[in-house]
Amino acid sequence: LTLARPDDVDAVAALIESEEVPRDYWPAIEQYVRQRGVVAFAERARLLGLPVGVLGETGAAAPVVRQIGARVPPPPLTGLFVADL
Repeated sequence: LTLARPDDVDAVAALIESEEVPRDYWPAIEQYVRQRGVVAFAERARLLGLPVGVLGETGAAAPVVRQIGARVPPPPLTGLFVADL
């Protein structure tokens, strides 16, 4: 869960089914997750439009590799000077 936007913080009360946003809301969120479970928490957060993710809910995507242009051989190393400062 990220609360980067001001509206995200405003939605915390609805997220944890509270009358108002607690001053220190992270412990309240943690307690809510412990009581309800992470899947129910994530579903509720998504209903409220909050950015949330659960570890392991999606698999890693295969990397997409695209070659752009033709391969060019590396330039020769002759004539280079290395200074170790």
